[in-house]
Amino acid sequence: MSENEKLSCEEVSNRENSPRSPRVSSRRLTFRLSNGRTVTFCGDDLTLDVIVESSEWLRAQSREAQKRNLQLGTFQRMVNDMSRAGA
Repeated sequence: MSENEKLSCEEVSNRENSPRSPRVSSRRLTFRLSNGRTVTFCGDDLTLDVIVESSEWLRAQSREAQKRNLQLGTFQRMVNDMSRAGA
């Protein structure tokens, strides 16, 4: 590193304490859960509201599929079909 590239202690401190915007894509968000699983949301303009809404909808559909004793693959196809139909 050349003399011109070195930062003073004050410059380093200011850089470390400056607010930074998180480097998160709003098109793909992956959450690591404590049980070693991950959940990924993909789509345009993801927001916390969209994630909550989507999670609640999927949870309700999952509960219904569980009551009906559906297989996981059948449930996935059902959800995909509902999505294509605009549900």
